[in-house]
Amino acid sequence: MKGVTVYKVVFLLMFLWIFQGCGGDSDDAVHGDNLKESGLKIEELIDDRYSKATAGEPGWEYAVTAAVDLDKDGESETLVLVANVSIYNGRPAWNDGQAWQAYVVESGGERIDLYRQYIQMGKVSLAISENSENGPPAVLLTENTDNHIRMIEIHYHGPDEITATELLSRHLIASPKPMPPAEFRQPVPLDPMSGKT
Repeated sequence: MKGVTVYKVVFLLMFLWIFQGCGGDSDDAVHGDNLKESGLKIEELIDDRYSKATAGEPGWEYAVTAAVDLDKDGESETLVLVANVSIYNGRPAWNDGQAWQAYVVESGGERIDLYRQYIQMGKVSLAISENSENGPPAVLLTENTDNHIRMIEIHYHGPDEITATELLSRHLIASPKPMPPAEFRQPVPLDPMSGKT
């Protein structure tokens, strides 16, 4: 092996290892457009251990809503996210975990459930994407806990035609926490040359 050094062999092996995806597939492999896609049945997002709840009923006082035409039928549907929490002095009284529900209310008043789950030490949020080239906007539902994040894209084409795709699911090793203001305030030197405050 004249002219081949150990460094060249190591470099070549490292290059091949990186080129092949750092040692093969993992459960957290990212595919396609930097997102992990897996089809879900809407029934998988609904835990029947929790009965339907409506925004504003006792114990279900935290609610966010949006009015948008999700199915492009010319009429706005109301998208609702509620949590099993009471409001005290204008603020949610969060526990270590909450049951969360998301549903659509059709213009005629019919309710269609999209999501019903218990989230321990975390929260659920909703967003609505802009219209895509393939059709109407999507509902983006995110579960965020101290050790896991998951994003689900839900396409609502009407009460009988709902599709869900898990875009992202990752276990987390750390989540940033709020820092008390006193810990990030550093004295600013009055005289930059001397360093004295």
